[in-house]
Amino acid sequence: MPQEAARKSPGLQALRDGFEPKNHPSAAEAEPVFDTLIGTAKSRALSKPLLFKIPNPNAIALPPVRIHHGNANCSWDTGRMNVIFLSGPIGAGKSAVAQELIKLLPAPLIYIEGDIFWSFIQKEGAYAQRDSFPVLMRSMTAAAIPFARSGFRVLIDFSIPTGFVETARKILKEVPFEFVLLRPSLEVCVKRAATRKEGAIADRNRIKDFYPLFADGPVTAICDDTADPASLARRIFEGLNQGRFRVP
Repeated sequence: MPQEAARKSPGLQALRDGFEPKNHPSAAEAEPVFDTLIGTAKSRALSKPLLFKIPNPNAIALPPVRIHHGNANCSWDTGRMNVIFLSGPIGAGKSAVAQELIKLLPAPLIYIEGDIFWSFIQKEGAYAQRDSFPVLMRSMTAAAIPFARSGFRVLIDFSIPTGFVETARKILKEVPFEFVLLRPSLEVCVKRAATRKEGAIADRNRIKDFYPLFADGPVTAICDDTADPASLARRIFEGLNQGRFRVP
């Protein structure tokens, strides 16, 4: 979908405008996009039993920052408390990069693989699949809060469109968060989606329709077609240290 067409689509625009139920796209517009995401995510989620992981106790710590909330007697040490969203379109390489990033991020660390949340829905009833997508994004964001407030850094790995950032800020309240957007070219995403072991997608048009939801948002996307997961993870880790992905 060309960029101009994406901007004019009320269905895609609704996804960018806050991810509240009243803003959902029509079934005709949204179904191909959500069928792509849902089918892929469910097939991957069912093969992975763990939702939360607490990895790597020996990584290097990020520099702490003190923030205040409400009054001078209420503050948190953000050196051991924040949420990192690792996002990007289908085929962006998020999960591979996440595994490398886990090796670099300091303890205590929680890893939330967002695809697992699809497996929680056992009976949707009248609640359409396209309606579940924003609900799941809000749910995994909310799930990160008690971990972050307890001093954990939380890494969320999921295809979260940039239009969700404002909603995430409202949910997380005082909790600092970063939004890291991986966005290789459409052709690279199509190739990766078609050849991966779990949840392969051969329909190029479906990937193309979903891709415009990941336009630059609060931070500039990492657009690299050739870097390997380990080097991308190192670039992200350096950016986190420098505050390049922080959302106000």
